[in-house]
Amino acid sequence: MNEEQIKIAHEAEKFEHNQDWTRAADCWNDLSEQVDDPQITFKAARTLYLAKRFQEAYHAVLHFPDSAIDVHNGLLIINIYLAVNHYISGRMIINQLPATIRPQAKTLVKNAETEYRQKFHLTIHNQLRTFYHLGDCSLAEQQQRLASADQLPLPDFMVGCQFLLRDPFTNPFVRSELLNILQQLRWEREVVMLTIDDEEHHIVPANCPSAYQATAIKQCRNIIERQFTNTNPQLLKTLSQQLDLQAILLVPIANQIIQQPDKWVQVLKSLMLGEPMPTNSAGEQQWQRKINQIIEKIN
Repeated sequence: MNEEQIKIAHEAEKFEHNQDWTRAADCWNDLSEQVDDPQITFKAARTLYLAKRFQEAYHAVLHFPDSAIDVHNGLLIINIYLAVNHYISGRMIINQLPATIRPQAKTLVKNAETEYRQKFHLTIHNQLRTFYHLGDCSLAEQQQRLASADQLPLPDFMVGCQFLLRDPFTNPFVRSELLNILQQLRWEREVVMLTIDDEEHHIVPANCPSAYQATAIKQCRNIIERQFTNTNPQLLKTLSQQLDLQAILLVPIANQIIQQPDKWVQVLKSLMLGEPMPTNSAGEQQWQRKINQIIEKIN
């Protein structure tokens, strides 16, 4: 920090000592916009929370790196999420906390959800109805409704989630994101998901690799990097981006669909560059053309 920034930090500390949370928050918040330091970001979030400026505290803590969450700040971060009713993402944070404080954090979330359900059952009913009928909308609106569902208590979120995972009108990208949320929640109960093969699959999200961690996807990525890192960096970037989109749409059945990663990458490259297709690749072509049709609808 420069001299002026150090002066602001000293003023903030004085305001904190006097429990003048509003002025302390102003100082730390101003400083956090100037200095990329997790500790300053946390001090901004903490004092904003104590000043009861909960939305600002929430936006501040969104910039706090996961790697910096520890036993000293974890519970306050959870309380900030709960103060703005972000129950689902709050539960995701629990899995990043040190094991020693996870039980306490889970109790905080459960109690907050229970209180919210008792006081605002009509609001929850309307929130759930909006979430439940997500499939009636465009992709952009579906994504917005999914983001809003972060403020549903877990039992209500799961009612909508389990329906939407099977709803053919849920955009495949949104179904993938729903599964991603369950994976981050480490959901250990079986759910049924309609996948890109138009079949329903019974899966346990906690046991499924994430989209980018599927063995077949990692093998394809290794092939792309090995072939193009030194020879064609631009093609490397283009193919990697397309593979990322494929991975999202293929979850959780990528390993079943991609039987031959080398041939899958050859077809991917041929489709991107308009080149002749490799021999005996009808299956790979069919799948990738189907995936491309879905991707093209979002462009």
